[in-house]
Amino acid sequence: MKTANKTFGTSLCISQGVVREAGHCLCVRPLDQVSVKNRQSAILVYELLGVFEQADVSELAPSAAAIQLSQLTANAWRTREKEGLAQGRARYGEVLRFKPTGRLASRMLQVLV
Repeated sequence: MKTANKTFGTSLCISQGVVREAGHCLCVRPLDQVSVKNRQSAILVYELLGVFEQADVSELAPSAAAIQLSQLTANAWRTREKEGLAQGRARYGEVLRFKPTGRLASRMLQVLV
């Protein structure tokens, strides 16, 4: 996942399998489908933004900004998948306005043409 972190400008990427198992406890945002060595199909990777409901590890709790970023990015991803590239671009534009330094939204706006 080092390559994914470098590509998306993130620090901690996790797989769809991790989200499937512990998603209710995690604040994540979908990044993109990536090819993984020794797998036939690409997998969806996520950025881990925080952990909910961990009283003993409060420094892992997501900030309000992280939660909003998670929601905006998830909305952009869903829109891209269900409504198409043009609508997806509009939603990733919202992500970029929320986090202008974010590499993910800039990258998605470049590839969604």
